[in-house]
Amino acid sequence: YDDGALVVEAEGLRLHMSSSGSSGYKGVRRSTWKAGRFEALKRVDGRQVFLGTFNTAVGAAVAYARAAEGPGGGRQGGDGTERGGRSGGIGGGG
Repeated sequence: YDDGALVVEAEGLRLHMSSSGSSGYKGVRRSTWKAGRFEALKRVDGRQVFLGTFNTAVGAAVAYARAAEGPGGGRQGGDGTERGGRSGGIGGGG
């Protein structure tokens, strides 16, 4: 994980902070199926879209921030390793 300090900007993007989530970032949660990993998710047209699994909460937050910028955003960059997945990704089939 990290030292507890939240990053507010990464890769030129302003990250979406959350006081209600355990990760500190909107759209980011600890992975329920991979220990020590984080998942990025975003609501699109009323459904939850899986953006990927990441090594760090910041990596997942970067994917969320990209997805929030517009279509095709959340499937590139960050430190993510397994983009797309269970529900597909922004702009991808699934």
